[in-house]
Amino acid sequence: LSDEALGNMVRAMSRVEAETYLLQWGHKYRLETISDGPLQATLLDCMFLYGPQTAIKALQRILGVTDDGIPGPITQAAWRACNGPRVRLLLAEWARAHGVEIVLHDVAVRHLLKTDATTQLHNLAGWGNRAGKLMTHWL
Repeated sequence: LSDEALGNMVRAMSRVEAETYLLQWGHKYRLETISDGPLQATLLDCMFLYGPQTAIKALQRILGVTDDGIPGPITQAAWRACNGPRVRLLLAEWARAHGVEIVLHDVAVRHLLKTDATTQLHNLAGWGNRAGKLMTHWL
């Protein structure tokens, strides 16, 4: 989906639809095993922004476990035992950096800097603000 299509889809969702979507992901990716609620919320936000597999792999790298995108027993044990505030901060920072990486280096997006730099810089600022809110909201 394009950014515009994704944005329109999110805006068109009712609260019930959004909660259903998140519950399905929560069950599929065993997010109920994350004992730190704010970490769970931060991961869900990252999953929605960048896709479930990408976000889970990022969290696995932060936790120091194999980054296969599968939240199996080792990943679940690691996220239950982690220092929640520290991991939330690192995950939010990853989200900010990943947004920058997409805008500056993704071939599918980079050309937009030349054709619509204002929008892309606005998106970049928005991702940075969102990551900042994630960092400060849960601390």
